[in-house]
Amino acid sequence: PICFQVTQLSPPVNVSVTPSSGTGTSQTFALTVSSAAGYQNIGWIQIIIGDSGSSVNCSVDYIAAGKYLYLNGAGQATVGNSGTIQNGACQINLGASSANGSGNNLTLNLAITFLSGMTGLQNIYMATSDNSGLVAPWQLMGTWTPASVASPPVNVSVSPSSGSGSSQTFALTVSSAAGYQNIG
Repeated sequence: PICFQVTQLSPPVNVSVTPSSGTGTSQTFALTVSSAAGYQNIGWIQIIIGDSGSSVNCSVDYIAAGKYLYLNGAGQATVGNSGTIQNGACQINLGASSANGSGNNLTLNLAITFLSGMTGLQNIYMATSDNSGLVAPWQLMGTWTPASVASPPVNVSVSPSSGSGSSQTFALTVSSAAGYQNIG
């Protein structure tokens, strides 16, 4: 008799984001994924930190072979190299970021500083693929609230600033570092 052993391939697993919640302008997130075939079998990890109602987000693709990092709107960089990569939402310190594997788990540590475009509660989503193309789909893994440095609104101008007459339309301009929607 001929015997065959059938091996059922199992997809990778999105394990955790640590911390999974909190507040702050800067944070190193540990994103852990797992493959039953070993951490070397992880092909890529995708992360989105953002508010579904906003186009401003920190969207990262990590390609395990080569330790390449793609940040939306900013291009490619290599984890562990010196320097930073940034878009309008976040900045990633490459030298303070790392990827380490052990057994079945791969942990991607991303040192992220959130920029002024990121305000309010942000969701953290993660998806993973292995080298054979099996995918752990998008999962909500946590939330984060970037703490912005509070600055008061500024009175910019009144136009016209002087004159005379019984009728006039004045243009009053004020500004807030957090955006015009922050004006009370």
